[in-house]
Amino acid sequence: MTTRPMQIVFLLVLLVVQAAQATQLAQAAQSLPAARSARTAQAGQTAPAPLSVDPGYPRRVTDLAGRDVVLSQAPRRIYLANGNHLMVLALLDRENPLQRLAGWNDGIRASDPSLWRVLQERWPETAQVPVLNLNGDINAGIEQLLALRPDLLVFNVEKQAEIESGPLASVARRLAIPILYVDTSRDAVEHAPKTVAVLGRALGHETRAAAFVQDYGRRLARIRQGLAGTAVRPRVFIEARAGRMGLDQCCYTQGDTTWGRLIEAAGGRNLGSELLRGRTGEVPIERLIHDKPEVYLMTGTPQNRKGSRLIPFGYGAEPDTTRAALQALMARQGLSWAANAPQACVHAVTHQFYDTPLNIVAVEFLAKVIHPALFPDIDADRSYRELVDRYTHLPDTPFVFNTALRWDGARCEE
Repeated sequence: MTTRPMQIVFLLVLLVVQAAQATQLAQAAQSLPAARSARTAQAGQTAPAPLSVDPGYPRRVTDLAGRDVVLSQAPRRIYLANGNHLMVLALLDRENPLQRLAGWNDGIRASDPSLWRVLQERWPETAQVPVLNLNGDINAGIEQLLALRPDLLVFNVEKQAEIESGPLASVARRLAIPILYVDTSRDAVEHAPKTVAVLGRALGHETRAAAFVQDYGRRLARIRQGLAGTAVRPRVFIEARAGRMGLDQCCYTQGDTTWGRLIEAAGGRNLGSELLRGRTGEVPIERLIHDKPEVYLMTGTPQNRKGSRLIPFGYGAEPDTTRAALQALMARQGLSWAANAPQACVHAVTHQFYDTPLNIVAVEFLAKVIHPALFPDIDADRSYRELVDRYTHLPDTPFVFNTALRWDGARCEE
């Protein structure tokens, strides 16, 4: 037998095995609701309370992958593959963004401990939601996923190819479990409001979603209008999660993704987009010393790792502590030679804006940093408080998300 026929036979066998696995998984999943119902009846538990959502199911939803997905009823048991998307639910299921979670990736517990504490204080059941991290091989966790009995799966749009080429998509179709692909990170500015609209329609909160999306659009339009009068695009370098490997490391950045897109939306020229071949990577400090960008930025996070020296922005953070952390990072060997001028400011902002519908606050902050003369009236701190107060039920907790120092060590306001 020649090599090509053998390859064909192998592929046929593989397809048969995958189909058999999908059938077995679907059959196993179909028995779960019945078993659950029996246990519920024995325990004398009552049916879940009715949801307060817009009427009109079944309904069609077009996700970020351009797929038309039909939801037969309002979802009650959602699996959230990206825990950062809880902030989208906070805009929609405002009274309790966890009430419909059957399971989720609780990565924010480690990436943003300060937000985790706020969530637990406001909604104590946060820690009780089942955790299933599918960041690795999604198809390897199908059985655990089905055991959660979800009626809606929400994944990042970049996972579409992996899911659609494996058994999960087939099993979900057999069980009539819709999948929605969303994004608040890769194409942050364009996709964040669209994701709110997609999930707003899916969850029966179109009115709430529309109000937020309109506000987001109004703020973005103001920035675009201000930039329309100038062709100047200052060179900006952003050191993402500065100090993540201690004070001996520099300078990790992002290209045409997330922070790069946010910088471009704010009227900057992101150097990472020009210097990197991929979406993220290291830029030698020698190159920064040569280029001397007009704006040098850092992002920080309260995430604690051994050996890291991150700027600990977040809820309950102390301004003096964040400023001292920035000063230590600016003192790294050779970095001051990248200064465009001794009086130029180095600005730092929370990294957590990278994957949230509230990233419009980051765009406003960056616009004022990059073009201070064009946007003297922007107050990003006030914008954050307004959005949280107007569109969520998150508590009014002090939130420090930016700081700045001049290269010569003086405070920027002096």
